[in-house]
Amino acid sequence: MLRTDAFPPNAVNATNNILGTSAGTNLPLRFITNGVQRMTITNGTGPTAGFVGINTSAPKQRLFVVGDISLRTNILIRTATNDGYRINDTTVLSVKQAGNLFVGWFAGANWVPAGVAQNTFVGNNSGFSNTTGFNNSFLGFESGKANTIGFDNTFVGNNAGL
Repeated sequence: MLRTDAFPPNAVNATNNILGTSAGTNLPLRFITNGVQRMTITNGTGPTAGFVGINTSAPKQRLFVVGDISLRTNILIRTATNDGYRINDTTVLSVKQAGNLFVGWFAGANWVPAGVAQNTFVGNNSGFSNTTGFNNSFLGFESGKANTIGFDNTFVGNNAGL
């Protein structure tokens, strides 16, 4: 049974298939089971409006989950200039513009989009200081970390190319 009286001013309009909060109330939409808030959709009109939180009343991203997630499909994360996957707010896999692949904590962290650069950095901190270098391949922990604008380099092994 759906109760709308427990946390007013939630509104249900069966005629128009609407579940939500009333206009002008500036309240989040909360989903509660067994007296415990399980999901929240934030209110307002600013940049955080419409954030969805599961097991939290204060989501920090468009989808914010507190607890484990089980997925049986691919994760696709995309922005205008960067496709990436983050763990604990650190990018661990990213494709920056065409031809650049960075894998590992802070791999290619300071690279600046400057056309097609054809860089591949694999390993934590590999290519960390590289800003505009191109045609580089760094493999290993902190490999090529100090390389800033170099090109046509290949470093393999821990701390190679420092």
